[in-house]
Amino acid sequence: METNLKKISGSERELTFVLTEEEVKPTFDKAYREIQKKTELKGFRKGKAPIKLIKQLYGKSVELDVIEELAQRHFENYAKETEAKVVGAPRLTDYKIEDGSYSITINFDELPEFELKEYKGLQIEEPVHIVSDEEIEEKIDEILKYNGSLEPAEEITDYLYVAKIELEEIDKETKEPIEGAKKETIDVFLESDKTMPAFKESLLNKKIGDEFEFNPKESDEYSPDKLYKCKIIAINKLVPKELTNEFVKEYTQGKFETIEEFKEDIGFKLQEEWDAKSRDEMETQIIDKLVAEHEFDPPPSVVSQTANAMADDVVKRYKDRPEFQNLNKDLVAGDLTPLAEKTVRWEIIREKIVEKEKIEIEDYDLDELLTPYQDLNEEQKAQLRDRLRTNDKLINQILGKKVIDLLIDFAETSEIPFEDYLNKKQMKDIEKSEKNEDGEAKNEQEKTEETESEKE
Repeated sequence: METNLKKISGSERELTFVLTEEEVKPTFDKAYREIQKKTELKGFRKGKAPIKLIKQLYGKSVELDVIEELAQRHFENYAKETEAKVVGAPRLTDYKIEDGSYSITINFDELPEFELKEYKGLQIEEPVHIVSDEEIEEKIDEILKYNGSLEPAEEITDYLYVAKIELEEIDKETKEPIEGAKKETIDVFLESDKTMPAFKESLLNKKIGDEFEFNPKESDEYSPDKLYKCKIIAINKLVPKELTNEFVKEYTQGKFETIEEFKEDIGFKLQEEWDAKSRDEMETQIIDKLVAEHEFDPPPSVVSQTANAMADDVVKRYKDRPEFQNLNKDLVAGDLTPLAEKTVRWEIIREKIVEKEKIEIEDYDLDELLTPYQDLNEEQKAQLRDRLRTNDKLINQILGKKVIDLLIDFAETSEIPFEDYLNKKQMKDIEKSEKNEDGEAKNEQEKTEETESEKE
């Protein structure tokens, strides 16, 4: 067997095997015998049809199956013998049969080779926010509202109302009902973030039986361009719960007994949320810095696979929203390709750090996941840990967290108020967007000038 490897790009490879007829014959013979066993042909008992006839009937389909089997087998042997760092799935791209020889071409991606630059001591900002008493009060007010009661009302005077509305699509010009369109009844809580601001304003000061027209497209470009006749058929006023020690006991199921304890716990949880946001921002800074400092071509097949997976998530997330019913997955994947490329580049860099630092999964990394199984004995826990170690996605997540922990521990951080940090970040995003727009405009101008020059 002859083997020829061609380097297409930084990570793309093209591998061609050339096999003789004698080398492929055993695989073909085996495939034909397998078909022969299952075949029933007129004039022959099951499994007794002549091989020659089997070849005539099934030769073409057997040929492709055999080529794919040979490609997989020889590629696996090649990867093992050469210790190739293959990523993604290899692709059978071509095969030829000439003069008794079989030429099989496989394209695959390898981890790109690059020098890992310094990753310890990165300078990053640590956004800091201390939870205020006002934030605690706002959170408690929210809890009291969502645990309140509904009382029938005749008129909507503020946002603390739930309205039952009958929607009917009508023609924009005639204002007559659309033929075939069904009436729909929805409940709208005016104070909810999910309620469109313009729709809230349309509901204010309305009474039971009042009607109005509303086109969501006019206030949200992503909404459907449809005109609805809206009729209020019921109104309920939301009456928040009163903050008392009794409410605290009931709401926390006896965990806390006083308002002071409840407020302290709310403050602690809010602070945890802000601290988690801070860590996320520091993690983003580290990833951005390391991706920017390491220039290499990520494997195209892995980038494409990642972009498609991201697009699948987007389509699933918005599948129930009418304005996103016609989302084109391929277009979404195309828009997400830059993010997918960044994600793949970071994963490759991270793997390099894992290898250099010899980061491994220890038992204590998995013990947190065993908390619900405290009744198991040590042998059973060990077996469960072994099973968890076979979950590649889980192991990848744990290793990723350990790498980020390492990088943040060694980073040189400077504290900055969270609001100032977000403002700086927004300004950078605006500058980046303007720079990209200027670059695109310049490219378009250069293309125009080149076209005009060619015409001349």
